Amino acid sequence: MVDPATHRQLYGRRAGHKLRTGQAALVEELLPQVAVPETGPLDAMVLFGDDRPLEFEIGFGAGEHLAGQAAMRPDHGFIGCEPFLNGVVGALNHIRDDGLDNVRLHMGNAIEVLDRLPDASLDRLYLLHPDPWPKPRHAKRRMVNDGPLDLIAA
Repeated sequence: MVDPATHRQLYGRRAGHKLRTGQAALVEELLPQVAVPETGPLDAMVLFGDDRPLEFEIGFGAGEHLAGQAAMRPDHGFIGCEPFLNGVVGALNHIRDDGLDNVRLHMGNAIEVLDRLPDASLDRLYLLHPDPWPKPRHAKRRMVNDGPLDLIAA
């Protein structure tokens, strides 16, 4: 079985329908402001400029849950990872509309961000609907395998 923590390949679509003008503007203007830095170690100070509890969501879809949690706990920092462009646009809409300044987004593989966080740095991690691939040959796609779980547990 291939472990997604070492294989590091994303599966599925990266984009859906063509973005409308307003959506493309969000990606161009807001995403750079809230994007997780592409290199270097990460912690609350790097991401938010202060020391605060961090929460992490893997595969946030259109960002409804991520935005809801961030709105309930404005003193926490939220990191959301989603490879699907249209989902990122949905989260950007929530960030803009709800005035959320405690959310950072990564459009790509969550393991790339988890690797850069120090051990014991997350207060919560959300992985909603983690394994939609029931067949054994799809095991390489699952986040709920020993490699990713060991990384998350650390």
